[in-house]
Amino acid sequence: MIWYFIEGYNFRINEYPFTSKTAYKKYIVPIDDTIINFFKSNNSDRWWMEVEHPNNKTTKHTLIPCTYQDYLRAGNQVIPERWWKTFRKLN
Repeated sequence: MIWYFIEGYNFRINEYPFTSKTAYKKYIVPIDDTIINFFKSNNSDRWWMEVEHPNNKTTKHTLIPCTYQDYLRAGNQVIPERWWKTFRKLN
């Protein structure tokens, strides 16, 4: 079991959407008065969405992992449940 942990740790993909602009694609989805930014990794096809901190004078954002299905639902004007949960936690 320890060997599997070490192998997984050594072969993991270290990526974060803001490492370089060429490493990801940004998709902007407007829903009513909200704009949700989605990020897709060019290397692993992982998805993230950006949640803006409410009640904050400085512009702060939190990135949360999401799925391609979340992106498609947002395109159909449905705010993803993960986005709502994170927004409520930050509020």
